[in-house]
Amino acid sequence: MKINLRKASHLVNEIHSHVNSIVSRMESYVDINEYQDPEEEIKNANLEYLNQVDSVAELRECAYQIKVDVGRINAKVGINDLLTEKFYLEMGKKTLKNLAEKMPAKSITELKGRLEKLAKKESESRYDDDFIRTSCLSKIDIDIFKKDLRIYTKGLRDIDNKLLEANIKNTVTLGNEQVELLEKEGLL
Repeated sequence: MKINLRKASHLVNEIHSHVNSIVSRMESYVDINEYQDPEEEIKNANLEYLNQVDSVAELRECAYQIKVDVGRINAKVGINDLLTEKFYLEMGKKTLKNLAEKMPAKSITELKGRLEKLAKKESESRYDDDFIRTSCLSKIDIDIFKKDLRIYTKGLRDIDNKLLEANIKNTVTLGNEQVELLEKEGLL
């Protein structure tokens, strides 16, 4: 059975959730009352428990194999490269977003006026500022950051579209045993 990479990824997540659900319900103890044969009850509980362990192992192996197949296809069709580029652009976008939100420097005229006013001030209170703070970035710098941010955002959109297309267009093949197991567990 062929499934696209997107469905394969969702299937692996479903298998993982299903395994966690099975494991969380597994009981390694048995309650025995006075009318039951302890040896028989322990034997039956042990058999049921070990069957569940086997089921979990089969599901984990199935998920692993699907992930291996998806990984090989991802490398073959360039998805890994797209994911690496996406990581790079996301890092850059985060940096540029921070830079684009900075305030530009005050004008030289405004700074000179404030500095003259500061120099004439006679208060020597330790709470008064004896300096003027301004950004070192020009409006042009910030506009460049904003422009680059738009470019990175568009690049991320383009990569997401390419990833979606590649994940839908490319497929992996599930073996008959995998299909039977997943159908038995209600995952297909």
